[in-house]
Amino acid sequence: MDSLNSILSAISTVVWGPFILIPLLLGTGLWLTIRLGGLQFRTLGRATRHVFATDSDDESTEGDISNYQALTTALAATVGVGNIVGVATALSIGGPGALVWIWITGLVGMASKYTEAYLGVRFRTTDSKGEMSGGPQQYLKRGIPGPLGSVLAVFFAIFAICASFGIGNLAQANAVATNMESTFGIAPAATGAILFVLVGSVLLGGIQAIGRITAAFVPLMIIVYVLGGLYVIFSHAAELPAAFAMIFSDAFTGTAAGGGFVGSTIMMAIQYGVARGIFSNESGMGSAAIAAAGRGTPAAQDVAEEAGHGIGGLVDGRRVTVGSPRWIDAGALKARVEDLEAEGQTCVLVAVDGRLAGAIGVRDELRPEVPEVVRTLRDQGVEVSMLTGDNSRTAAALAKLAGIGDVHAELRPEDKARIVAGFSETSPTAMIGDGINDAPALAGATVGIAMGATGSDAAIESADVAFTGHDLGLIPQALRHARRGGRIINQNIVLSLAIITVLLPLAITGVLGLAAVVLVHEVAEVVVIANGLRAARARKQ
Repeated sequence: MDSLNSILSAISTVVWGPFILIPLLLGTGLWLTIRLGGLQFRTLGRATRHVFATDSDDESTEGDISNYQALTTALAATVGVGNIVGVATALSIGGPGALVWIWITGLVGMASKYTEAYLGVRFRTTDSKGEMSGGPQQYLKRGIPGPLGSVLAVFFAIFAICASFGIGNLAQANAVATNMESTFGIAPAATGAILFVLVGSVLLGGIQAIGRITAAFVPLMIIVYVLGGLYVIFSHAAELPAAFAMIFSDAFTGTAAGGGFVGSTIMMAIQYGVARGIFSNESGMGSAAIAAAGRGTPAAQDVAEEAGHGIGGLVDGRRVTVGSPRWIDAGALKARVEDLEAEGQTCVLVAVDGRLAGAIGVRDELRPEVPEVVRTLRDQGVEVSMLTGDNSRTAAALAKLAGIGDVHAELRPEDKARIVAGFSETSPTAMIGDGINDAPALAGATVGIAMGATGSDAAIESADVAFTGHDLGLIPQALRHARRGGRIINQNIVLSLAIITVLLPLAITGVLGLAAVVLVHEVAEVVVIANGLRAARARKQ
């Protein structure tokens, strides 16, 4: 057991040392703070209003718990016995200056925690029970393309399970059991059994039960925590100036309890302060993202689509409109819109209650199979054109990658329908689309093809053919199959007409008797049917 403790202690010293987790997590929080423009400070008031908003309990929300319950679930791990003991340990080893680094870590860690929560909601899924599921295991897998994301997600899940037995359970349970024994004489085994029953009864109820329990008890914990702290502070009010002077002085000079040279004591203050700060707010550890993924988000009401322009609806009682600059006046953001379009992006404007809120640049990513599909269609004698509502720069860039020479950009739905109708007058034309803006053109084409896996209802209803997949490589395959089927049909028609043409005069002149005519006719039918069955076999090339 001693050797195991030595090994674990050595690993902990390296992991929580000054060169791995501390600079990574603290540096990430600092970078996110700068990158997000101090979001945790600028939007603190708005975030507080959302937490206590009553709309989160509305039936229209998507999620299993309210914003308030998500917050208390996240806070449950930051105001417990582990932190009370841990902060005291950090101060005793790292000196009073460690407290400054706890504060700094907490402030920049808010940006990390916001990012985790955002990603948790952004990439959350719905499980087989209809409950929300999210966290690092989801956004790593779904947000990072390729096998790397899946591998990282698996490793996170494994490490989270391992950590739950250490910093997640054992430290807190040990602190409770030790204090219950020293204060009330209760055996640690009895305390452990009680904790097992209480915690198990909550966990078995899922995230909803956890949310209800934390919503009830965490505020009480915070009140007791804060009132206890204020009592200690005010009972030593005369010593506060000297205490603050010591805290800020030791943060940069160092007077760790263990002594040592100045550089080492400063490093100890930073190391233990940052480590305790990270442990206390859990920024970068992923727990907040799991809780945030279960929270309710307001669903839009009274949603209306304006074909070719955008979409609007009510969110939290406010009218939100999202659409193109041709529909929403860019106003003061006109120059920014032009810059985004010059970079080859399609600009989308957002307005809230009629007031411009921001501009979003969207760059379409060409599906990897598109260039090959275009080449294959050309080899099959099919000319390909691009019809899009995107700006000309974006359309030209994507068309170049796809190998398409004929490009029509900045089109409204009626423009697409007019161009397709013009194509159809000169030659058979197939229109491929999946959006509501494509519906008129799909209806007017010789053959309308909707990509049903991701297509809108309007597109699917307007099309003649709907694919259940989203792979555009199905198009050339379907064309080959259709042409082959057409050839087989023509063969059967010619064969049938030839047989009838031959049999009719032979039967009339009496060269063949009735039985012979019937026999030949039936044999011919079998040949036609057998030839027709070849159309059922799809050939992949």
